[in-house]
Amino acid sequence: MPAKFDDLSERQKADFWATVNKWGLTPADVQPEIDTSQIGPRTFISGSDPGSHAKTKPFTITSVQHMKSLVGIPDESFTSGRMRDRTVNYPQALPDHRTQLVAQAPNFCWLKDRLTEDEHEDVRNSWLAYLVGNSKKISAPMVDMINAVHFPATVAVAAVENINVAANTVHTFGKPGAPMQTIVIGTLTIQPGGSIAFASPCTLEVQQTNVAAAPARLALAMSETAMAAAAENPPIQIYAPAPAPPAQPPAQPAKPQAGDAYAGVADTTSKNKSCTTASSAATPGATGTTGTNGSNGSNAMSPPPVIAYLGAVTGTYNFLAGGGNGQNGGQGGQGGTGGQGGNGVAGAGGLCSNQGPGKGGQGGTGGPGGKPGDGANGSTSYFYWTSITQPFSYNIQTVGGFGGQPGLGGPPGAGGAGGADPAGVMPSPYVAANYTNGPGVNGTTGNNGNPGSNAKPGVIYFQQKS
Repeated sequence: MPAKFDDLSERQKADFWATVNKWGLTPADVQPEIDTSQIGPRTFISGSDPGSHAKTKPFTITSVQHMKSLVGIPDESFTSGRMRDRTVNYPQALPDHRTQLVAQAPNFCWLKDRLTEDEHEDVRNSWLAYLVGNSKKISAPMVDMINAVHFPATVAVAAVENINVAANTVHTFGKPGAPMQTIVIGTLTIQPGGSIAFASPCTLEVQQTNVAAAPARLALAMSETAMAAAAENPPIQIYAPAPAPPAQPPAQPAKPQAGDAYAGVADTTSKNKSCTTASSAATPGATGTTGTNGSNGSNAMSPPPVIAYLGAVTGTYNFLAGGGNGQNGGQGGQGGTGGQGGNGVAGAGGLCSNQGPGKGGQGGTGGPGGKPGDGANGSTSYFYWTSITQPFSYNIQTVGGFGGQPGLGGPPGAGGAGGADPAGVMPSPYVAANYTNGPGVNGTTGNNGNPGSNAKPGVIYFQQKS
């Protein structure tokens, strides 16, 4: 039977209600239960979606200092020696000339646009380190940068007395692109074959967590679809879903038909009626257009950071963290069909030189395949327990996101049709073989691209909180 709120100790119940109050919630805001066996294979809590299975309320956090007071590890835990911060990633501070951008910035957007991706990552990691580590190790200019880039922040807060995740179901905290989530939970139970996942930045504050499962093989699951296929495991997963593949670009149109040959002009005054002007040769059809480039795949998203206080724990915990997969490149467009060759003509009165038809135009080259997206780095996340009831064990597996596959080159365009033979007799110098009467050759296939880059794996820490 899943654990229930009524089974908690009086101390755990008091701590739950104190946490509810800390986040500005009332008893009327607390949902008694989410039981996935009664709802379906997919449940989620997200403040950005009206379909959320728990109602949320907005809560404004004014600064990183304010956030540490709400969900961080107190500095005193480290200075007293009760906890060690060797697992905390303290990034190097940005150079002085970069942190000075805070003072120069006329607005938030100006500042964000001027930071590089690597600098944004350092700021995010410093923010996380400030919360779960000794905040004194983050320099004052870096704290100013964190506050300027990320605060004030509105988080979606929810409270549920009991969450039960049944076999073959996944409960997700947040949705891609959703605001930060803070979920207050009395009991969290994951049944054999069930799992939980995180799709947006999240903090959990749980009084008791039970993973009722035996140790199992860890499956690498890089998307929601793949995670559902790994339902024989009960993992706690941190992931970013890969986007859908792009639509294929259309084939290019054919080039127009080439001009017909011009007729020769007969001499109507001389006795032998010889030609004064020979008929001109028909022109070949134009080469078909090159196919369009395949759509470029999107780069993957990095998974969200998670800080989860799981309270009293029992069972086997399988953690899986992976960066999002890059999107595949789109296939190149088909080459256009070659133009039709011009029609041949007979000389005037059948006496002037006849001209053969024009050759069909060559088919267009297929478009090159689209560039695939790069995989995303995994994030760093922290999970804590306060006490253990046997049996208890845990496994951690991390992997970086995989780069997308290159788009295929577009198929070649068909050769154009040859022009029509001239009517009448075909005297010398007309030799049909010289004009290659008939369709032009097909174009060539477009080039495939190179695979996207794979990324660094995420990091998960699971440790006791003093």
